[in-house]
Amino acid sequence: MMVMGYLLAPKKGGRRRRGKDQPSAAAHHGESDDGLRETLLEPAFRDLMERAADEFGFAQAGGLRVPCGEDDFEDLLRRLRRKNGGAAAAKAKKAIS
Repeated sequence: MMVMGYLLAPKKGGRRRRGKDQPSAAAHHGESDDGLRETLLEPAFRDLMERAADEFGFAQAGGLRVPCGEDDFEDLLRRLRRKNGGAAAAKAKKAIS
């Protein structure tokens, strides 16, 4: 299973592209999806995914856009890490690093 969420725009010429409508990182989960599954079951993360579906729809080409800034997403992962003892959020954090 692969999930891709955009949080950082790809680097172009060594510099990150930034723009109003540009994503701000790409998160990839490979073969092991245990941490992803735990993260997806969290109400706060599910709310974020519902907002993504409302704002961008389900037919997103190339990945999943998340309707929040990078700092907000990092904060959500920190809160999940504290709540779950670190397992799920740490895997999600590692995937976007």
